[in-house]
Amino acid sequence: MNAKIGNRPKNIRSQNKKLIVDLFRTRGPQTVSDISAIVKLSRTTVMKINDELLAEQIIIEAGKGASTDEGGKKPTIYCLKAQSSLIVTFYIHYRAIHFTLFDLQVQALVKAKLPVVTDEPLPSIIAKMRELFMENTRNLPSDHRLLACIVAIHSNMDSEKGICLHATYFPSWGTNIPIRDEIVSALGIGCPVHVENFIRIKAFAEMKMGLAKGHSSALIIDAGWHGITAGLLIDEKLYQGKHSLSGEIGHMILHPFDTVQCGCGGYGCFESLISFQRLLDDAERALEQHPQSSLANHRGNISLQLFFEAAEAGDVLARLLMDNVINWFARGFSNLITIFDPEMIIVEGDYAAAGQYFQTEVCRRSKHLTLLRLVRETPIIFSYSESNSSVVLSGAAAIAIDKYFN
Repeated sequence: MNAKIGNRPKNIRSQNKKLIVDLFRTRGPQTVSDISAIVKLSRTTVMKINDELLAEQIIIEAGKGASTDEGGKKPTIYCLKAQSSLIVTFYIHYRAIHFTLFDLQVQALVKAKLPVVTDEPLPSIIAKMRELFMENTRNLPSDHRLLACIVAIHSNMDSEKGICLHATYFPSWGTNIPIRDEIVSALGIGCPVHVENFIRIKAFAEMKMGLAKGHSSALIIDAGWHGITAGLLIDEKLYQGKHSLSGEIGHMILHPFDTVQCGCGGYGCFESLISFQRLLDDAERALEQHPQSSLANHRGNISLQLFFEAAEAGDVLARLLMDNVINWFARGFSNLITIFDPEMIIVEGDYAAAGQYFQTEVCRRSKHLTLLRLVRETPIIFSYSESNSSVVLSGAAAIAIDKYFN
C-alpha cells in the first residue's frame, strides 16, 4: 500500500473493506473467523466492516457454520449478495455501442448493442445509450441498486472532469466535450458515472484479472486499425499524466523525415508508420516489381488477413514490407522500455494476430537497439482476442468496484 494513503485511517478502512469484498467474490461464503485469519485483521475490525457491508446490502447472512469442538455457538456465515448491486457498462466503438450489466462477481447479466454509423453525432450516440439503458434495466428486481456506470471510449479523456478532449472516431464532436454530464442528464441515472479511455480500462482489466495480475508495472498496448495506444500501469495504478495524454505512444516521432502526414497533423508518428492502410497500399503498389508474390492473386483486394498469412508463409514481398513494420515496432518498444522500464509489455489488437514471425522478430530486435551493454529482460507478450468488447466491458466493471470501495 502506498505509504501516503496508508497513514490515513479512512483510506485504510476502505482498502480493508475492498479486501474483504474481494475475498467474498473469489472464495465464496465466509465466517468472521475465516476472514480474520485470511486477511490478517482483528475479529472486531472484520465485524465492523461486515456490519457496514450488511447495511449497504453488499453481503447477506447465509446461515450458520459448524460449532467448535468444544460445542460453542455456531458462527454466522456471510456471502456476497452479488445481484443486489449492479454495474452499468458501455463501450462506444466505431461500429457499435456495447452495453453490459454486471453483478458484483463481474458476471454479465445482460448484453446488448446498437450499431453506429461513421462519425455519428454525439446526441445520436447518447440517445442510443439511453435506449440501451432503459430497455435493459426496466425489469430489474425492486431491491437492486446501481453501483456505478462506466463508459469506455476511444478518446483523449480527462476522466476526473468527465471531459472528452477529442474522440478518435467522432471528429465532428469537436473538442473539450462535457460528455459525462451529458450522459448523466440523458440517462437520469442515480449512481456515479465515470468515462474513461478504452485502453486504460483494458490495462486495468489486465492488472486485475489478466496477464499483468501480480505485477506492479506494465505497458498494455493496443495496435490495430485505429492506430496504436497504450495504458500505463505504474505501482499498480493507472497513470494518466498531467494533461490526460499518457499512453499516446502512436504520436511518438520515430521518423521525422517521413513524407506521409499523420492524422494528428505531424510527420513520422509511430501510428502513421505502422498504419494498416499504408501497409496494404504499399503492397498494392509493390506488386508491379513483385509479380511472383502470392498477393498478386488478390490485386486490388488484399486484406489484412491475407497479408499476415503471406508474411508468415515467407512471401518475399510480404516479408519485405513486414520487416519494415517490425523495425518501427522495435524502435518504438525499445524507446518505451528505456523510458518506463516496465515489468512487461502486453500487445493486443489486430497486430497481435500478425503471426509468429512478426512476434519473434519484434521481441528480438527490440533488445538490440539501445543500451546494448545492459541486459534487459522485458517480456513482450502478444495476446489477441476476438471478443475485445468483452475485455473492455469486464475491465469497466472491475474499475466500478475499485472506485466504489475507494
